[in-house]
Amino acid sequence: MRTSVSFFLFKFLWRCALAVFCITGVLWIIDQNIPFAGAKRIAYTFGSLHGQVSQLRPLSRATSLDLSKNPQTQTVFEDPVYFDIKTLVPYQRIIFTVLYQNHSGRQIGMGVKDGEGWKFALKPFKEGIQSVSAKATADKGEWTVGEVEFDLTKSSYANGRYTFLFSIPGLTIDKRAYEYIIFSQMNITLTRDDIITSVKNFFKKS
Repeated sequence: MRTSVSFFLFKFLWRCALAVFCITGVLWIIDQNIPFAGAKRIAYTFGSLHGQVSQLRPLSRATSLDLSKNPQTQTVFEDPVYFDIKTLVPYQRIIFTVLYQNHSGRQIGMGVKDGEGWKFALKPFKEGIQSVSAKATADKGEWTVGEVEFDLTKSSYANGRYTFLFSIPGLTIDKRAYEYIIFSQMNITLTRDDIITSVKNFFKKS
């Protein structure tokens, strides 16, 4: 009798543990795609494959995505270059923090596709300097940290993605031997209403 009770208790606890594990896993997956707190962070290394951030394009204006030759950077020779960020839900704001070397002396900024057509809202980088010792790389020189923030509420969100560009006016491929930009890392923070606020707003609208 005691053995039966112990077995029943073990079976019950095992099922409870399995249920908790499954529920936690499902909640974790949901939070990775639709964050409960309203903030999603993405770390991207240029020159690497990523499920949410595309490579810079067109490849005629930037180094190709060759992991064997250029594993931690992409070099841009001509303005502009584009990339996409894929999300399951739309967001309200986005902040980019980009680590790069400017070998052109030209102003660098970013843009987000704004509404219909091929129109972009542009902003210049807010810049600061980070020592090369803080970045594991074979390249010489100092790395610049640029930051820019966009309001996404009026931006184009089509097929689950936003489209952005890097703008370097005057950068042309015929000067690639001595004018170019090396992009290394990019931290992305997307924000929207937290899950409670989103639910409240949903019922207010309905």
